[in-house]
Amino acid sequence: MKRALWCSGSNRVKALLALALAATVVVAGCAGDPDGSLPEEVGGRDSVAPALVVASTYTGVPFEMKTGMEPEGFAIDLLARVGDELGTSPTFGDPVHDESALPDIEPGTVEDVAASVAAHEATVGLSSIRLSDDLPEGVVATDSYLALDLAVVVRADSSIEGVEAIGAGPVAVQGRGSAAAWTAESMPEAELVTYDDPNDALSALVSGNVVACVVDEPVVQRFRKVKAPGRLAVVETVTTGDGFVMVVAEDNGALATAINEALAALKADGTYDELIETWFGEPSQRGDAGPYTAMPDGPGDMVFQNG
Repeated sequence: MKRALWCSGSNRVKALLALALAATVVVAGCAGDPDGSLPEEVGGRDSVAPALVVASTYTGVPFEMKTGMEPEGFAIDLLARVGDELGTSPTFGDPVHDESALPDIEPGTVEDVAASVAAHEATVGLSSIRLSDDLPEGVVATDSYLALDLAVVVRADSSIEGVEAIGAGPVAVQGRGSAAAWTAESMPEAELVTYDDPNDALSALVSGNVVACVVDEPVVQRFRKVKAPGRLAVVETVTTGDGFVMVVAEDNGALATAINEALAALKADGTYDELIETWFGEPSQRGDAGPYTAMPDGPGDMVFQNG
């Protein structure tokens, strides 16, 4: 059941990218001089090659994450395809950290990533940033690259077949986005248990600690595909109008336009759909997935065997 939440051409794209990069400062040590000094402008020195320099916390599983030396995730792969459209390659910097905490201890926030882009320490912010986020001054958002509808999920062996049947049991919800507010309104009898990481909320459901879960639909799709095939069933989806975006500096609108046109081209030629299938394509919902063979997203991820 689906309900609404209450509340072009390659040459043109490359030309827009060239205009955008001509006014963009890049991260020292990523695309600067060998001595690590910060270049004045992209295109201002022969030693500086045009690039998409990325700021991210790499904590958004399965969208952008680091389980080894190189970042991975749906958004990482998508940006690489955007780079192909623009005739360049992304350069991924070190994780952005929370500057209010001890260095390299606390992961950064959306605001930290946006601040890095606004300060021209990077050209693109790619860190599970939402259309609904209150972004600081100095950055603008691209078009959405992934819809973030909500999914109401139960165990596949549960008798629950709709929201109205959930009743007064504990329900896991993710903290970011509209999940908690929607669940409180739609399931007033339920006991809400909030999780910062929606994957933890889904793990609590698989373990039987809650009777249902309300999180972003793409997270559910990936979790069921990789970690718990055949173990979870979506009983309802809720259209929110929210979605993930990239951010660029406010004075670099040409880059946002170039990215938007590249995204449109990828959707038109089928590349976007192929990435969606690779990352979020999933087996049938209830119990017929067969033996578990997929690998977890990274070290320490919980894996639930069928049976």
